[in-house]
Amino acid sequence: MKTITKRIILIYSYLFFSLLFYDFSFAFSDPEREIIVYISPEFIDFPDSTDNGFLLSSSGISSSNLYNLLDTSGIVNISRTFPSYTKADTILTDSFGREFNISLFSRVYTILLSSSDSIEVLIDRLYQLYDEVIFAERNIVSVTTGSDPEFDKQWYLRNTGQGSGTKGEDIKIESVWRIATGGPITIGLIDAGVQLDHPDLASRVSGDSYFWDVNGNPAENITTNHGTQMAGIIGAITNNAYNIKGINWISPINSYRVYKNGVSMSDVTFTNQIEASARNDGIMNLSFESPTWYHLVRFAIKYATDIKRRIVVSITGNSNTNVPKYPGSFNQVLTVGAVSNNGERESYSNYGNAIDLVAPGGISGNVQSIDRIISTSIGGGTKFGNGTSQAGAMVTGLISVLLNYRNLEKSDMEGLVKASCDNIGAPGWDEFTGYGKLNGDRAIQYLRAPMF
Repeated sequence: MKTITKRIILIYSYLFFSLLFYDFSFAFSDPEREIIVYISPEFIDFPDSTDNGFLLSSSGISSSNLYNLLDTSGIVNISRTFPSYTKADTILTDSFGREFNISLFSRVYTILLSSSDSIEVLIDRLYQLYDEVIFAERNIVSVTTGSDPEFDKQWYLRNTGQGSGTKGEDIKIESVWRIATGGPITIGLIDAGVQLDHPDLASRVSGDSYFWDVNGNPAENITTNHGTQMAGIIGAITNNAYNIKGINWISPINSYRVYKNGVSMSDVTFTNQIEASARNDGIMNLSFESPTWYHLVRFAIKYATDIKRRIVVSITGNSNTNVPKYPGSFNQVLTVGAVSNNGERESYSNYGNAIDLVAPGGISGNVQSIDRIISTSIGGGTKFGNGTSQAGAMVTGLISVLLNYRNLEKSDMEGLVKASCDNIGAPGWDEFTGYGKLNGDRAIQYLRAPMF
């Protein structure tokens, strides 16, 4: 297994033990009418109960200002957002006797209103109670998942059992979209260039086009589709009544061209493009593999990860082997393998010490099948593809949304993503699926939880 820093171990343990010992059974009933509130403990003595909710009069709120505000705001009830947690559940001890501070989930409450009409007014007034309320926010951000005509083919975003798939075996992105959809932190796509005027990408992607030859000269007869497919998975324009949805709806994507159809430019070009992305972007996607350890490329990746503290996502490769492939086998990157629409490891997905997690990559073969991954394609349309490249792009897309919601330090975000995975292999890390399958819903819930 790749070397993990002490900081990653701490954040992984911090979140893993929360998940291991407790059940996240949320008390949500009607998110449109709910506010999530973190109340300072000195102002509330809420009953230690897993009941669905209490009337305001039984809530134990000691602040008259807070009580009166809620009493005049049409409160139906108040409940613990994470009812399995009690006030004592702030420190856990592992089998080695080490103590871990966990997020104070017991201090988070769900307030159900009789109507959503005045919900924003109440949130503003709650924020005026500086001593009593740490934060207050809606339980849901209303977004639409309509209008993109090929969304029903994107089983990796919403798996309803399309093709030969299993319902629910997706990356759990829709619950993320209710909270966050992206932001100003940019994404570096180091790949084969992108069709910059593709109708589903034109306002999202800038930088290098796919029109080039191995000497870097324009050659419009070359149709290298890989970069355009990765860009669509990460950030196709959403709700524009065209093609598909991207995982990230907002963040700019910068395209850095380094190869076409498996034929790369020079080692120096690779290095320069990685360093350029490290200077400009918050996260980088490197969906390619090589059997060769290139020292210059490793130097550039270490510059990105160790100096600039960027998250670099790469892949295991598509040869069903444990022979190291690069850059995915460099310690500094987050390395992704592939699973099918049934949530099982795909046979082509490489394995071994380098793998961190898995994500949907589609079934093997060259057929245009819904069991594969649909994305944007050169010419303005879409095409099905498969591979660990697609899986890596999904991890990049999700992390880019999470970073824009809460810009955690590199190792903390990587640890959080790994800790939130669905374990599908042997308990803990294993050489075939790493820490498990990407789970956006659990990741955003970890990210929302108060860390103080």
